[in-house]
Amino acid sequence: MNRSLFKRYLSKIGCYAVTVALIIFFLFPIYYIVTMAFKVDVDAMAYPPKWIFTPTLKNFVEIFQDGALIKSLINSVIVSSACVLVGLAAGTPAAYALSRLKCRWVSSVMFFILAARLIPPMSMLLPIFSLFVKLNLVDTHLGLILLNLTFVLPLNVWMQKSFFDEVPREMEEAAEIDGCTVIQAFVLVVLPLIAQALVATAIFSWIQAWNEYLFALTVTRSNARTIIVAVNNYINFEQMQWGKIAATSVIISLPVMVFSFFVRKYLISGLSAGGVKA
Repeated sequence: MNRSLFKRYLSKIGCYAVTVALIIFFLFPIYYIVTMAFKVDVDAMAYPPKWIFTPTLKNFVEIFQDGALIKSLINSVIVSSACVLVGLAAGTPAAYALSRLKCRWVSSVMFFILAARLIPPMSMLLPIFSLFVKLNLVDTHLGLILLNLTFVLPLNVWMQKSFFDEVPREMEEAAEIDGCTVIQAFVLVVLPLIAQALVATAIFSWIQAWNEYLFALTVTRSNARTIIVAVNNYINFEQMQWGKIAATSVIISLPVMVFSFFVRKYLISGLSAGGVKA
């Protein structure tokens, strides 16, 4: 074996070793949480950690017997789904208009839309809570949906504008020559071309709303509490129920992982649709 071939094999082995090490590094926290969800409290709190144990479904059974947690799970589904639907319904026309308008102030509008996401959420909690108290929106689905839309809509507009920029304007002009109105050209020509990109936008919007914690913790009590806030039920002054916390974390993560797995093709192609082409 000559020297150059040996160096090539050694380089490949090094790349594989680094890749495996990174995979283990990033997947280990997930593995640790999942295994903790199947441990009894004694094993979950053992130090050093107990790697060999008898798995149990006790934590999952107990949290599913908790009616408040089931209600929180339903609240999360309602709020996240509503944010996706309203975000697409409002963000898609806005992104299309900003993409097609050729004005100097379009870039300024895009900047102000982005600025809504740059404001630290903590700085808005007190005025938002005071406003919600006056409007009777505390602990309501509507109030939480409106709050989530403040960061879901900018995400929708920014993502979709890049997708619309990739669609040639000539295709719409050809449809209009054939007798289509502007709205018909938008619905029948443009939207089908960016369908996969819309799916990608919907996924990211849903994940953003599903994982939102700070606003949900501030403006909800029991009626509209989401599952990510309901984890606090297992944290008290006496103890932290690590097994139930881990089991609830698995339930929170599972829908996102399963949903993303089944639509991964649309997610990848949707994200690449807004890429810059040479």
